[in-house]
Amino acid sequence: MTVSDLITESDYAAAHSVSVRTVQRERAQRIWPPFIKLGRNIYYRPAAIEKWLLAQEQVQPCAKCLAGQDMFEQKNKNARALAGATGAKQVVENTKLPN
Repeated sequence: MTVSDLITESDYAAAHSVSVRTVQRERAQRIWPPFIKLGRNIYYRPAAIEKWLLAQEQVQPCAKCLAGQDMFEQKNKNARALAGATGAKQVVENTKLPN
């Protein structure tokens, strides 16, 4: 790898539609991907950027799954409240989530 293979700080900022100052601030906060400092210049490796971007990927939960989880949590909450109100010990059984 040579310096010509690296992405400059300004090119990185332009590619991500942010200002150079934003890149500098977030680099100081350790939000952005790893960087290389040569003298006063900051560079990014394309492979490091790709790896960092993949690590930022999040899976969007489906609405049906969330609704089922909410219903499951509400059942357990109601059962615990009922057990506390009667003074009796009650074991809340795990129930299956709706399909």
